Amino acid sequence: MHTVLMERALSAATLGTILTGHYRRTGVHTSLGTTVVEIRGDQRAEAVCLASGAVLGCDVIVVGVGSRGHISAHRQQYRAVGGRDRCRCALPIRMSYAAGDAAATYSPLLGRYGRMEHESNAKQEGTVAARKMLGGTTVDKSLPFVRSKQFGLDMWCVSDTRAI
Repeated sequence: MHTVLMERALSAATLGTILTGHYRRTGVHTSLGTTVVEIRGDQRAEAVCLASGAVLGCDVIVVGVGSRGHISAHRQQYRAVGGRDRCRCALPIRMSYAAGDAAATYSPLLGRYGRMEHESNAKQEGTVAARKMLGGTTVDKSLPFVRSKQFGLDMWCVSDTRAI
């Protein structure tokens, strides 16, 4: 179970610890690696009951649910894609293109295919895919990145995505 924010995404507990500390210093309570068993309140949420038995009073509840893309059915097809045609859909459908969370795209800088699940990369991939649909030979040579502003913290994560 995760003990700090964005532990899997940041691939380093140290960075997650810094981010978690930043949230807590701004007054945000985080309950990581726990299960909510009940939300209490008459007209609105007033308390959250955790599996540990703790009862947390609240005004607002924000639930962050991490997920992993379900691409296991397409894993072989991703690996079978030949060449270095970024944003070319790996499915055996002629003239089809993909962008976004489920798309494995080729990075000439990293020398392999990978997935980055963030809207900033989906926008870039969408542009490349559209240009390729129109007959272009566009290749996105930038590294995958995530940018987010949270409670005065301007966070940039430029990363080597995990291989699929």
